[in-house]
Parts: sequence; C-alpha cells; structure tokens
Amino acid sequence: MESIETIDVIRRDSPRAYRRRSVPVSTVVRLPPPKASPVSFTSALANRESADNFAPLPLSQLSSFLHDVSGLRCIEQSDSNRQKRAVASMGALHPAHFLMFLSGLGWCVYLPEYHALGSILTDDNASTRLLGLVEEHMPGHGGVAVCLLSDCDLADAYYENYKPLLLRDAGVLLGHAALVASAHNLAFRILGRTGTTAAEKLIRNLPFRPMATGLALVGSKAI
Repeated sequence: MESIETIDVIRRDSPRAYRRRSVPVSTVVRLPPPKASPVSFTSALANRESADNFAPLPLSQLSSFLHDVSGLRCIEQSDSNRQKRAVASMGALHPAHFLMFLSGLGWCVYLPEYHALGSILTDDNASTRLLGLVEEHMPGHGGVAVCLLSDCDLADAYYENYKPLLLRDAGVLLGHAALVASAHNLAFRILGRTGTTAAEKLIRNLPFRPMATGLALVGSKAI
C-alpha cells in the first residue's frame, strides 16, 4: 500500500461547493497590537535554532509572533476561501488552524481575521493525552504547546488525494514559524506529528474533518 506521501495530488478542474468553516469558540480574547521584529532577516536566519529551554510567553510577544506567522492580509473577492496571509499556502487556502495551550486560558485557536484568540471546548481525555506527549518530548518545558489541525473538507473541495498536500503545507507553516520566532528572539521547537490521534479528537463539535499536521513549542527564551 502506498503511503500518503507518495500519492499524486490532483487539482480539481472545478472546486466543489464548500465554505471555509471555523473552529467553534466560546469566548474571544483580543490580542495586543503586534510589534515589528527587532532584528534583520539575515540575523533571524543566522540565529534560528531548535530550542531546549523555554520561559513563559507574554501575550504581547505571542501577538507579534502570531501576526507574523499567520496574520491575515486580505481575502480574495472571487473566492472567499482563498486568503493572503503572512505565510504561503496551497492555493492560498490556509487549511491549518493554529491551536495553542496557554496557562490560564487553556486551549485556544488563533483567529487571524480578528487578530484574537478564541477559547475552545475540548475533550479532557484527548487534551490530557496530547499535553502528556508534549511533556514526554520536553519535560518541564514551560512553553506554549502549538498544534496544527487542518481542514480536510476544505482541501478536498479543491484537490483529489489532498493529504500529502496538507502535510507539506503544515511543514511550510512550521518552518516559517521557526524563522518568525527567531526574528522575535523567541524559543521555538518543532515536535513533528506526535499525538495525531489525540489532536484529532481534541475539539468538541468540530464542523469539518480534521487532520493533525504538526506539533511545536514556542516561548520566551529562558535565561
């Protein structure tokens, strides 16, 4: 049997009828205005590394990080599913939702159209399992756990055999996030696809078929 990484992706001649769906949220927390990166792109490249130590991340720093990782620039008028954001994406679809576990807030999703965080209702068992797997990788990390959850229905509306494309898209997003973290002098580490099953069961009443496409940690740099 072929793995999903070797199946050819086929763009549909005519996209299926589908309207982008959001992760359901209970409350919305507005983020502070983002600040520009204090370092040059050359310095960000030179200083990028996979962090081993993390310190708590203030909302002010998280705001700038999220804005530069996945901030919304505009929505295409002819097809509202297609968006221009700070990072490139397959067909401008941006199918990955950026979930985070924050101390004091619990699980949240980044809402780029509002530059805000949305609190989400989660399955306790799935959350415990997912956070436990992160802890196994980086015991006592002190950072913010990041989980990418991609919309299979959105991808399927535009592509046949879309799964490998979702994985590539998430790889681009995480690579971009690593550079953004370096530019903002933050600690960042990609954890791969650890906890896929738990991540896909994390959110209650999800209005689309999910595919877990990546885990990471982000935080302030520990002194």
